[in-house]
Amino acid sequence: MALTVMAQAGSAVDPGVVEACRVLAHDVDRLTLALSELIASKEPYYVTTLSLDELMDSVRPNVLGILDAISCTGADDVTAAPCRTGRLRAAQGAPLGPVQRAYRIGMSFIWEELVRVMSRDADQQALLRSATSFWNTLDLFLETLSRAYREFEAEQIQHDSRTRDLALTALFHGTHSAGLTISSIAAALRLPTEGAFVVIATDPVPVGGERAMVTTARSVTGAGGHVTWRSDPDGAIALIALSPRFTLDRLLTHLATLSLGRIGVSEVFTSLQATSGSAAEARAARGAATLGSSAVLRYGRVRVAVLLASESDVAEDLFRDVLGGVIELPEVDQTLLLATLRAWFEAEGSTAGAAAALHCHPNTVRYRLGKVSQLTGRSLTAPIDTAHLYLAMEFHRILAPRSTMADGR
Repeated sequence: MALTVMAQAGSAVDPGVVEACRVLAHDVDRLTLALSELIASKEPYYVTTLSLDELMDSVRPNVLGILDAISCTGADDVTAAPCRTGRLRAAQGAPLGPVQRAYRIGMSFIWEELVRVMSRDADQQALLRSATSFWNTLDLFLETLSRAYREFEAEQIQHDSRTRDLALTALFHGTHSAGLTISSIAAALRLPTEGAFVVIATDPVPVGGERAMVTTARSVTGAGGHVTWRSDPDGAIALIALSPRFTLDRLLTHLATLSLGRIGVSEVFTSLQATSGSAAEARAARGAATLGSSAVLRYGRVRVAVLLASESDVAEDLFRDVLGGVIELPEVDQTLLLATLRAWFEAEGSTAGAAAALHCHPNTVRYRLGKVSQLTGRSLTAPIDTAHLYLAMEFHRILAPRSTMADGR
């Protein structure tokens, strides 16, 4: 970029053109003001976002750079000014279109000034011979400006991505993990520090499953909520800001329609500071769901299952001690008895309720429950025995694939 356009073209610059550029360079203050006012009058963006002084600060070095490029004099790198302008406008969030149009306005303005200064016929002929190189200068400057603009955008996206990753790590794993404050995390993720929040945790997102997460994010956002999520090797995790229009019940209904495997949902919390603890709740609730299922479990409603899943060695010992006689049966008989026991618990100990759920006669339920008592040595009328049976059955549910969770009819 150090070579000017005319030098690259291999042709000497006419002395008259060089002199005209020198004259205009000495008049740069007037040119800067006039061109800045012209740009502001033709491009509304510059009126609404920049003061005239700010625009002039950018116009002046670009005018001098263009004159240097045309005359093959001055700075070694005549494209420094458009490079700076491209990065500056990208940093300001200016659309690229108006910035490019401003450059075209500037080049036309400088051409008209050259025509004015080189008014003699001989000079006019020299200027016309330089026209192609002049407009090549415009192409060079526009290319430089656009490349610098897009490079800054790419750098900013990369920086924002790193910042977001750090903020998400701190949010879900604790601020100590990244050395960030809650206020800086909230700013990076555009979140309020106070509100009504829940965290959800899913199984590892399958190929194509990201679309379901994106759909969830859009539906929550459209209903007045907000979703911030990331996909980790052990599963996706998301912070959801609830709203009066997007309540927890509505969220749970939506989650039940997704195909993301097990989903754990934390309790509602009100401070962003509590996110990492709530993330642990969501993961624990996910771990309490049946393997291979698409269950949606709220932490506060499955604390017993969470305890069993988190203390799996002890829970497995309890399971084998209590239900060992049942699980030695053929799979069909085992499934039938366990499904009947579960239906009885879900009916709050009502034989009639369990029979209705299983679509069988109450005497059938009584017979099966008697068989369970016989095989386990536990009485369904003794509170401690009943508690042991429930805990063992819950651990079996957590680990059992859905294919073994028959309906017990």
